[in-house]
Amino acid sequence: MSRPTTRSRWVARARLLTVLAASVLALACAQESSQRARTPLSEGAVVSTETKVSVAPDGQVSVHLQGATLREGLERVATRTGLAIKIEADLPEVRLYVSFEAADAPSALRALATIGGVTYEQYSQAGLTLHRVGTSPRDLFEHGPYHFLLGALILFSAYVLLRGFSAFVGRLESVSRERGKKLRQLGPLVRVVVWVIAIVSAIMVMLRVSPTAAFAFTGGGLLLLGIAARELTANLLAGFTIAIDRPLYVGDFVEVAGQRGEVKGIGLRSTQLVTPDDTMITIPNKVISEGVVASANYGEVDALVEITFYVAHEADVSVVRNLVWEGLVTSAYCAWRKPARVFVSEEPRATKVVAAAYVYDVRHQRRYVTDVTHRVKAAFAEAGVPYPKIDG
Repeated sequence: MSRPTTRSRWVARARLLTVLAASVLALACAQESSQRARTPLSEGAVVSTETKVSVAPDGQVSVHLQGATLREGLERVATRTGLAIKIEADLPEVRLYVSFEAADAPSALRALATIGGVTYEQYSQAGLTLHRVGTSPRDLFEHGPYHFLLGALILFSAYVLLRGFSAFVGRLESVSRERGKKLRQLGPLVRVVVWVIAIVSAIMVMLRVSPTAAFAFTGGGLLLLGIAARELTANLLAGFTIAIDRPLYVGDFVEVAGQRGEVKGIGLRSTQLVTPDDTMITIPNKVISEGVVASANYGEVDALVEITFYVAHEADVSVVRNLVWEGLVTSAYCAWRKPARVFVSEEPRATKVVAAAYVYDVRHQRRYVTDVTHRVKAAFAEAGVPYPKIDG
C-alpha cells in the first residue's frame, strides 16, 4: 500500500478543520438561539404593567412582574432590597410576565438577568458589594478567554480551507487542464468570501456580539486601515473589484502595464505574472484596475495564435496557402476543434501570409509557433517557394 502524499494529507487536514470550524459556528448559533428562546412575550402583547416585590425577614425575595421591562425589574428589585446595581449597557426592551422566588436578592437579580439573556456579576469595590448587569464585550475577558481560541481556530480553518482548495485545484489541473482552470477562476472570489465570513465569525465568537456589530467592527477597522495606509487600501479595494468584475483570470496570458505573461495568482493586494522567460512579476491591483488589460484567452484554455510569413510576389498563392494551412493543422499543439485560417495580402516588397489558428493550451503557444514555422519552412523548401529578395 502506498503512503499518503503530502497533498492528500493537506486535504485530510483541511476536511478535519472545516468540520471543527462548522461545529464552532453551530455552537455559536445555538447559544444565540437559546438566548433568543428565553425572551418572553413580545412588547405588543402587554396590556398592563404590574410589579410586586416582597422581601421576607429571612431574606427570601418574591418577584411578580407583568409588563415590566427588564431594566425596570432590575431597578425595582434593587430598590426594594437595598442593593447597588451598575448597568453597563442598554438592556433590551424585553417585556416580562413571570413570577418566582429567590433565596436572596442577588439570586433574584441573577434570575432576572437570565430571563433577559444578559450577563450578571457580583463584585466588590471600595468595600461595597456591587452587582453589574449588561451586555458589554468586556465580559469576554472575565468569563471566557477560551473564546479567543475559538476565534483563532476559525481564522486558521479558513486559511487551511483555502490551502486545501488550491491543492485540490492543482490536482484537478493535472488530470484535466480545462476543468481545473475553470475552478481556479473562482479562486479570488472564494478567497474574498471565505475571509470575510471567517473574520466576521471570529469577531462574533471572540467578542460575543451580533452579526450587525461584527460587520460594523470590521467596517470600522477597514476605515482605520484606509486612513493609515491609503496605497494598501487602494490595492485591497482593487483586489475586490478584480474578484467581482474579473478583467482577467488565473491562467490567462495577458498584457498589462507593459508586461506580458501568464497570470499565476490574483491576491487581494497584487497579481502575479510569469513572463515567457520564466520571470515572476508582481503588479499592484490598483495598476490593473486603472489600466488596460489585454487577454489572449480570457478564461479559456486555448488561445488564438498568429504566425506571419513573407514570400516573393511570383510565388503561387494557392500553393502557399495550402502549405501553410497544412502546417497549422498537422501540428500536435493545434486545437483541431477550432478553425484555422490563412490570410494573404500584398505589400511593396513581398506577399504577406498570416496564419491564424488556436493552440490547445495557451502555455504552449511559443512551442506551437516554433513547430508551425519549422513545418512551413520545410514545406516551402520542398515545394521551391521563393522568398522575397532584399536589395543590396
